[in-house]
Amino acid sequence: NHGADIGVKNKSGEIPRLSTAEYQELFNGAISVVTAERNDGKFLQLNFGIFKPRGRSKEEKSTDQNPTECADLEQDIKVPREESSPQSETETILNVINHSEESRQLLKNPLVEAFLSMKWDKIWWLYLLWIIFKVTFFIIFLTLILLEYSPNNNECRKESFTFRILLGIFIIVLVFAEIVQILALQFTYLKLPSNYFQILILSICSFLVLNSDPDSCSVRKHLAGLVLPMICLETLKEVLSHPKWAHVVQMFFKVTTTFFFYLVWYAFLLVSFGISIVIIFGSSDNSPDYDYSDFRKVILKVFVMFTGEFEFAKLPLSLDNDPVSVFNYTVEFLFLMFFLLVTVVVLMNLLNGLAVSDTKEIKADSDLIGIQSVLEVISFWESFLLGDPDGRCPNIRCPYGRTIWRQCFQLLRSGKTKYCFN
Repeated sequence: NHGADIGVKNKSGEIPRLSTAEYQELFNGAISVVTAERNDGKFLQLNFGIFKPRGRSKEEKSTDQNPTECADLEQDIKVPREESSPQSETETILNVINHSEESRQLLKNPLVEAFLSMKWDKIWWLYLLWIIFKVTFFIIFLTLILLEYSPNNNECRKESFTFRILLGIFIIVLVFAEIVQILALQFTYLKLPSNYFQILILSICSFLVLNSDPDSCSVRKHLAGLVLPMICLETLKEVLSHPKWAHVVQMFFKVTTTFFFYLVWYAFLLVSFGISIVIIFGSSDNSPDYDYSDFRKVILKVFVMFTGEFEFAKLPLSLDNDPVSVFNYTVEFLFLMFFLLVTVVVLMNLLNGLAVSDTKEIKADSDLIGIQSVLEVISFWESFLLGDPDGRCPNIRCPYGRTIWRQCFQLLRSGKTKYCFN
């Protein structure tokens, strides 16, 4: 209570840099067991004042309030008056854990975990509203494409103007949300692949809402079929952003990222196999069911064969008994065995092994991932609402942001930094 304040920045805009063990000791020191004078009960007292941004104003004396009867236990403490320019209450935690990869483990400290849990309890209803909005958007889009696009022919059904207007309203709201992120994150926005995914979804949806030309029906059907699973995936991502489920969605995207990172390098090998199949089997007349001379079909077939769907019986092998056919069959046999061993056996198992490794790692840190997701969400919105000249939102502050923050986000008010729990 009388030492250096980890929330105070120096002239360079940095907070004190301590080791993970020192931070751990500091956080543990803010946890104590106290006894109530009224009923002799014992309570766990957490002093969150260590996370409160400090100003340079005069001090005032006050007594903490808490949900249990431990207010009478506490001596008067000196805390700074509410600043005229409130600051993010999660900035200190965010700066501490960004020191190193090891510092992320501090999120499991009971003091940090309890603080973020209480912050989340104040805004969970905002998360619920956003999830309802995203799910409704998906349902409206799904209903629209089922009403307008027939699977039996290339003609489109009569336009549903009601659902188009509803979808257009949702698109406008989502575009506004993207603009807010662009203004807040600036160049950081371009570094996040999910933002490009969202822009693609909004672009295709806007085209489907605004375009009603009968001649473009086939194009619209293809785009609708393409974007539907993308919207579904985006909706699942938002639903699973809840702290309890955050590790589930991170597991999916982590495995996907690892899979495609390595597959990109080996894609050249798969393409070369496709070219070889066209050269070896393209001129054969032994396969009436499949045209091996069309490279567009063959390259897709190679990626399907890569997953194990080989369809050996349909391969146009040279099965005649003349010397040339025997030689060709030998080459075809060696080529197919090489393809099977390299792609289906070795490469596929390599990628599966990497996926299993990532899954185990994320499962082990599932609690940490959930806490970090809460911190990132709260930190972003606090920076956006309050303005953060040195942080994530350097040139933007939401109108009435301070009022919204005080009502929905603020936990540490003047005179209230300690909480007691049974």
